[in-house]
Amino acid sequence: MPFDTELTRRLGIKVPIVQGGMQYVGYAELAAAVSNAGGLGILTALTQPTPDDLRKEIQKTRTMTKNPFGVNITLLPTLQPPDYGAYAQAVIDEGIKIVETAGNSPGPVITKLKKAGVIILHKCTTIRHAQSAIKLGVDFLSIDGFECAGHVGESDITNFILLSKARQTLKVPFIASGGFADGQGLAAALCLGAEGINMGTRFMCTVEAPIHQKIKEEIVKAQETDTALVMRRWTNTTRLYRNKVTDAVIKIERDSKTGEFAEIAPYVSGKRGRQVFTNGDPDYGVWTAGQVIGLIHDIPTCDVLVKRIEKEAEETLTSKLKLAKPKLSLHPAIGQPALRNKLSLYPSPEDYLLPYRLALQLIAFPNRPHGNALSILAVPLKEHDLVSPPRLLIIVVVIRPLVPPLAQQDELPRQREPRGLR
Repeated sequence: MPFDTELTRRLGIKVPIVQGGMQYVGYAELAAAVSNAGGLGILTALTQPTPDDLRKEIQKTRTMTKNPFGVNITLLPTLQPPDYGAYAQAVIDEGIKIVETAGNSPGPVITKLKKAGVIILHKCTTIRHAQSAIKLGVDFLSIDGFECAGHVGESDITNFILLSKARQTLKVPFIASGGFADGQGLAAALCLGAEGINMGTRFMCTVEAPIHQKIKEEIVKAQETDTALVMRRWTNTTRLYRNKVTDAVIKIERDSKTGEFAEIAPYVSGKRGRQVFTNGDPDYGVWTAGQVIGLIHDIPTCDVLVKRIEKEAEETLTSKLKLAKPKLSLHPAIGQPALRNKLSLYPSPEDYLLPYRLALQLIAFPNRPHGNALSILAVPLKEHDLVSPPRLLIIVVVIRPLVPPLAQQDELPRQREPRGLR
């Protein structure tokens, strides 16, 4: 069942799932596989040594998928920062229309991309940062909970709170990032107000992910407790897979008398981390992984994974609607809630549960055919009926079966409508 959210409509994808940018993982093979499965695949710009190499990777991806895909540009503090403007220009020149941004001081890059008509998804770990990004004109926010892999920020706010706060305060649509691996998670994110989800670690553990098989098997064996936070002393807190190297970093960070970053620099080298993905030794260097590793139990193709998440989310949303048990009588003639004799009364809120469920089904699954036409009635409640002052309660009332297509009307016998519903 195709989902219909702001994310799917704006990005032209079928399932509201974004494959987050990942250093040394976000290559054409993975991005194309995710896009072909109906999600949004993402190339990681800085995985490519130069802007020209990024151009080539974009061109390669286009030979592997006809569906939309994007590029991640992450701006992080470094002694020798890359030419972010040149990478952004490569994205523009190659006609990429979706970019995921993250990191510090993204303003100049975002401005450059927006002038070229690019849709921006910006990652944030706090509502304060999200509000700053909105002022820069971003189209979507990717709200990154403390559970996530990589740079978690310094606020330690998990997604259950962060997403609800985003729903309450932000005027720009957002997606949920950090801790997602299945359809139940997607359903929960949608209920909390998100337009979709972003997954990184889960996509690392797929057939198409360009990393060593032993690393994928290590993820499958791992528990949710098998990550570690490092570099908090330098206000650059990062969540990594816990191994011998991260244990050494934690010890130095805790016991160092000088607090010099140079003491841990050899341990957190990106070059060693990159080799983990090629030599298959999980203890060779540091590599990012989210707490969601505890929810990953297999290594499917991207197509199998995305379709499974889509199915699980639909089943979860549908099944939870049944938890609202109505207390309405059924009219024997039409088999629907007999509300026509109650319209002059002030029914209790419990009487609205079934119509409420019908409305939710239309909202959650707008593309699914429904057997009834719906009409909206406003019924005022008495002041003593739970609400004060009096207000209007909107309910949904079933009127009659849908009129069949014109081509079929002559084939059906004419049915008499119940008098009370004309």
